[in-house]
Amino acid sequence: LFIFFILTCILTFPVILDFNTESAGIGCHDKCHMMWRMWWADYSFENNLDFWHTNHIFYPDGTQISGNLALFTTGLGILLLKLTDITTTWNILWISGFIFGGYTTYILANNFNRNFYSSIIAGIVFTFSTYHLVHSEFHIGISMIALIPLYVLFLFKNQTKHSLYYSIIGGILLFLVSVTHLYYFIIILFFSFIFFGVFILKKKNITNKEFVKNFSIIILIGVTLTLMLSPSVFFSNDEFDIRKISEHQKYSVSLDNLFIPSFFHTTQSTSDYGLTWALYSVFDQEYQYQTVEQIVYLGYPVIFLSLLALKFRTKYVWFWGSIGGFFLLMSLGPELRFFNNLTGIVLPERIFYEIIPGWDAIRAPARFIVITNLALAILSSYAVFGFFKSKKFPKKLLHLTFFAIVIIILVDFSFTPY
Repeated sequence: LFIFFILTCILTFPVILDFNTESAGIGCHDKCHMMWRMWWADYSFENNLDFWHTNHIFYPDGTQISGNLALFTTGLGILLLKLTDITTTWNILWISGFIFGGYTTYILANNFNRNFYSSIIAGIVFTFSTYHLVHSEFHIGISMIALIPLYVLFLFKNQTKHSLYYSIIGGILLFLVSVTHLYYFIIILFFSFIFFGVFILKKKNITNKEFVKNFSIIILIGVTLTLMLSPSVFFSNDEFDIRKISEHQKYSVSLDNLFIPSFFHTTQSTSDYGLTWALYSVFDQEYQYQTVEQIVYLGYPVIFLSLLALKFRTKYVWFWGSIGGFFLLMSLGPELRFFNNLTGIVLPERIFYEIIPGWDAIRAPARFIVITNLALAILSSYAVFGFFKSKKFPKKLLHLTFFAIVIIILVDFSFTPY
């Protein structure tokens, strides 16, 4: 935890210097929106008002408060507002997203490798990914990624041991992921059913009957609690919720976004965006403005480590490779784009849009990249673990290599000054 706290302070400098006076992130927009929700939640409970309806805006009739409330973040905000002001509350939640995002990924990776160094690498790759750094500038709900690795950990535990305790904890974590952000609920459900389909066919420490029972308990608890808390979100007939396919295309990843650092990256701002211009010029293209959703640069060091991991053939390595590839494909949206130009190649997300009721409301396919980032984090840890297992190198060299990898990854992802 201390390691990830220090690294967060460095990578997001100078936020830590203004912790009690300036809220982290760019501009107002969604930030002020979420601050208002925290204030309203606290105010409504203090004054015995209906949290779900307010006439403090759109007076005198007011308006219903529904949609994606990011209730996990809002709930924590209420507790913190009892102790401090709104700016400090915001910054505590904000910095926690990085610290615990790294820590829970460390725990997940350590479950596979039992190695401190490789697990730290996993935490760094996931929590300081471009996706996380950029959404932390704008969307505090999306930035709360820490529960995803923890939920995945309990999925894996449930295929190694028949335990009602693990199943109940897994179900509660699924519910907490859903109230963190409803996008994550949909994404993690997708992950869960793919996980189930893979491991129902693979050799496990428990029988298929026990595995099905464990999985069913997790899904039943998670989905039931989510529907009980947010029924209006899932059963709304509001025409406003219907999103056109063009919106899905706008908020999906263009293939070049994966490999070209954005203007937020330190390496670009300090080099007057030389690498960006160079890569665009290779393809005879001009730089185009990226939406927040399109800033998903994966990082060359991380890609290299992930590919290296496939060589070691460690347990689950092909699962993570395949799952990362699938969710990357989903993040590309309904039609493949290159330099934001539509290619005419239809992708799976378009099929889901056409056949699954309500799928049109999931207007930002780019957010599926969060699971790709998790997969790359675990694969990177496998590569480092494979290196540390080798008896060909002295310990001093291994430690120097570890620090070199950390520095290279952090420099590649850096948004400093944040």
